[in-house]
Amino acid sequence: MTNNNNKTPSRLALSAYDSPYSRSGASGPHPTGDLYAPLRARAISTLESMGYDPQTMVERGVLWAEDQDPFGHVKQSRFSHFLGTGFHRLMESYGEFLSEDEYDDMIHARSVIPVMRKYELDIWRQVKYPDSVRVTAAGGFLFAVIDIIC
Repeated sequence: MTNNNNKTPSRLALSAYDSPYSRSGASGPHPTGDLYAPLRARAISTLESMGYDPQTMVERGVLWAEDQDPFGHVKQSRFSHFLGTGFHRLMESYGEFLSEDEYDDMIHARSVIPVMRKYELDIWRQVKYPDSVRVTAAGGFLFAVIDIIC
C-alpha cells in the first residue's frame, strides 16, 4: 500500500508491526506487506551473531499517540517501559530452571526475585514513530536496538 501512486509506503503500512497479520499464525500476509521484514531479519541475524539471546528478544513498535511527546520525540519514560518489557521476557526465561511453584512465587514477588537496579541510555539519534524497538539480553544485561523505516 503506497501513498498517491508513488513508491512511498503509506502510514498504515509503516505501522503494520501492530497488526496481528504481522505475526505467525495469521490467515494470510499483511495486506500492506511487512516493510520491517528485511530490517528485522538483518537485526536478528546480527544480534544472534553478537551473542544476544534470541529466546528473550521482544519487539515493539513506537506508537504515535502513546510513546511520543507533541514534538515527535519518544518520551524518556517510554525507554524504561521498553526495557521493562524485555526484563519481563528475561524473567519468563527462568521458568525452565524453576519448578512451577518457584516460578509463580518469583513472578508474584513471594520470593527473592531479580530486579532492575538501573538503566543507562546512550541515545545516538532520535527515536520516533514508526521506528521499531527490539530489546534482548546478553550476559545478564538488556539491550535495546532500534529499527528505522524511513
